[in-house]
Amino acid sequence: MDMLLLAYLALAVQATAIGEHAAPVAIPAGITAAGGSGALPGCASPRPAPVRITKNVQPAAAPAGTRESVWAAVLDSLFAGTGQPVLLVADSTLPPPRFGPGDTTGLQVFGPFVAELDPALLADFRRQNARPGAVDAACLGALGLRVPAAGLTRAERDGAAVNPNTGLYSFGSHPGSDAVVSLSQVGFSPDGTEALVHVAFSCGPRCGSTQLVLLSQSGENGWKVRRAVEGITF
Repeated sequence: MDMLLLAYLALAVQATAIGEHAAPVAIPAGITAAGGSGALPGCASPRPAPVRITKNVQPAAAPAGTRESVWAAVLDSLFAGTGQPVLLVADSTLPPPRFGPGDTTGLQVFGPFVAELDPALLADFRRQNARPGAVDAACLGALGLRVPAAGLTRAERDGAAVNPNTGLYSFGSHPGSDAVVSLSQVGFSPDGTEALVHVAFSCGPRCGSTQLVLLSQSGENGWKVRRAVEGITF
């Protein structure tokens, strides 16, 4: 399945902005983990502190947990209404689109949107995605998602069956869930109030989409999806 997600990025289609007029969705201020309250060890805090960076200094790593808070906001805003009883989340990060010289795919798909982004935000997005990382669904679930989340390993993704009647994936360990969401590393603006993440939703060999998502944070209101630009859909 990972090969499928990478194949999406090899297609050049015109980007279409979606959700620009939709009401923003914020992660709830409180964290409630299954069977109790409070964050799991090493997981996101309910109100992640912004990244404070001095001008002309390369952005530092985001505070612990901020990345998970961004991911959770994306899942709640974009995928809570997809009809999945459990949101299956890939346990490793999604590669980013390419925007560099000669890499025309990313520019053709997301070019107009990318041109509007803060260069410092885009630079940090590239830096954060220079290496893959792990995605812990337990941490995301501790943020009180509207739909429960569960991690899916590479072996489980690669071994997914395809329903011959619907053409959708079937995961034996998660009956009723027929799609997996993959998330890239998160890039942050120098002041920590904006975040950028690449997302893929894969529901079958011929079913899926990718999006580049811009989020903003305002005080205690948490992260909200400000704009999601669709790249590949079929």
